[in-house]
Amino acid sequence: MSIAPEIEEFIVNIGAKAPARGDQIFEKWKKLFMRSNYFVFNEKFMIVKICRKKVQPFWGVGKKFIDCFNSTEDEYFLVLLVSPESGWVFTKREINNYIENKQWRLDSKGKDYKIYYPLLDRNSFYSKESFLGKLVITEKE
Repeated sequence: MSIAPEIEEFIVNIGAKAPARGDQIFEKWKKLFMRSNYFVFNEKFMIVKICRKKVQPFWGVGKKFIDCFNSTEDEYFLVLLVSPESGWVFTKREINNYIENKQWRLDSKGKDYKIYYPLLDRNSFYSKESFLGKLVITEKE
């Protein structure tokens, strides 16, 4: 599995790891690991997506992945990147609120949630430090 260079730079910078074969986490979620967008950070799962579109940027996140992560009580994060240093980070609770409120809608095939720019500033980060700061804030909520 190859990782997009921007995602690889981001995960290396923050110290996230791809789940390794044999890890308890890998065994639990191995059917999801068809692509290299899923990582472990601070013992929590993290989905990382990149958007390279400058005009009307959007990200797609598979419904089956969200449903699978939601089927447990485990916390997870969704990171939407525009560069290796900047993007937005969302908690499980925020993800589900956006879906329930129909702010993030399924595509016409019902397979992917389409997430369009602009996104809330309170979820944005511009450096490793601001990313880590967002996680500290969201974990206290």
